[in-house]
Amino acid sequence: MGIPKTMKALQLTEFKQDKFELNAVPIPSIGDNDLLVKIGAAGFCHTDYQVWEGVYGSKLPQIPSHEPAGIIVSVGAQAKAKGWENGQRVGVMLFKHACRNCVGCETTSDVRFCKNVVIEGLTTDGGMAEYIMAGSR
Repeated sequence: MGIPKTMKALQLTEFKQDKFELNAVPIPSIGDNDLLVKIGAAGFCHTDYQVWEGVYGSKLPQIPSHEPAGIIVSVGAQAKAKGWENGQRVGVMLFKHACRNCVGCETTSDVRFCKNVVIEGLTTDGGMAEYIMAGSR
């Protein structure tokens, strides 16, 4: 069985309202340094509640959940060279795609300090879906 073109995803459609919708959306595409993960579990924590409140000004509709877990189903070429492979179980970190050029990146190797980092469930879609694109670091 291959990877479908669309997936089911829960989307927040309005801040501070019970406006979650289950929609069909495209499967995320991955780059050379990324992984496609089939979601096995995703939670809704305090940070997700803050997204619901509109604290971060996240784009809507937004797929919530920033720390899902699942199984790798597709691996980019550079990620494969790092040892990632289909079938591995993974927890997906919320931070991905550090720019490596800003002051935060130049002064620390910690992705949390990147001024341009992508944050799953906050600045990009999260894990309350069937699949998520994860960075392989």
